[in-house]
Amino acid sequence: MINVEVIGIETTKKDLDKFVLEVGAQIQKEMKVSASRVLADSQKRLQNAGKHVTGRLMSSGSVIEKPGQATVKYNAKYAYWVEHGRRAGGKFPHWPSLLDWVQTKGLAGTYSIKTRRRTGSKDTKEKQDKQAAYLIGRAIAKRGIKKSPFLWPAFFKESIRFRNNLNKIIK
Repeated sequence: MINVEVIGIETTKKDLDKFVLEVGAQIQKEMKVSASRVLADSQKRLQNAGKHVTGRLMSSGSVIEKPGQATVKYNAKYAYWVEHGRRAGGKFPHWPSLLDWVQTKGLAGTYSIKTRRRTGSKDTKEKQDKQAAYLIGRAIAKRGIKKSPFLWPAFFKESIRFRNNLNKIIK
C-alpha cells in the first residue's frame, strides 16, 4: 500500500488566492490608466483634426470603470458619424441632432434658402436655424461625411502598450 500526504495545501491555496487578488487589482489599475491614455489621445486627435469647434464632442468623452473593465465613451450624438463618416446618397440626418448642432455653432443667417419673396429681417432666429439645418442636412444626405477616426487609432496605439504592461504585471 502507498500513501501520499500533502502538507500545507490550505496555506498554498490562501497564498494563491491572495496573489490572484493582488494581480487583479494591478490589472484593473492598468486598465483605468490605459483607458485614460486612450481618452487623452483621442481628444488630441480631435483637436488636431479641427473637430473641436464647440468642444462638445471633446468634452463628452469619459472613462467608465467597472470591475474587470474600463470603457472610453463619447456621449455626443454625432460622435459615431465623425469617427466612421457617412456615405453619400443616404437618408436625411437625425433632425433634432442636426438642428442642435446648427444652433450650438451659431449658423443662423449664414445659409439662406433663395425664394422669390423677400424674407428680410422678419425671419426669426429659429426659422433661420431650421433653414440652415435643412440645407446642411440635405448636403450631408447627398454628399455624405468624410470619416475622421479619432477613437480607434488611439485605441490601437494604446493596445500595444497595454499588452506589454499586462505582460509585466503577470510575470
